[in-house]
Amino acid sequence: LHAQGYPPAIDAGVLTVMVSFSSWNGVKHTGNKSLQTDVLKGRMGFQGFVVGDWNAHGQVEG
Repeated sequence: LHAQGYPPAIDAGVLTVMVSFSSWNGVKHTGNKSLQTDVLKGRMGFQGFVVGDWNAHGQVEG
């Protein structure tokens, strides 16, 4: 439901997506490789640049 705006934006040529500060199943979206790589870039075909919320980076290991 929350991703329904992404396919039209990707089809229109959007070049940047900002990852949410929130979490899903205990995993921060900023550090969620599956969500960013498998879903966004793989299934949805996004070819642009992914940025994260500055304050969220401190909550991700690595």
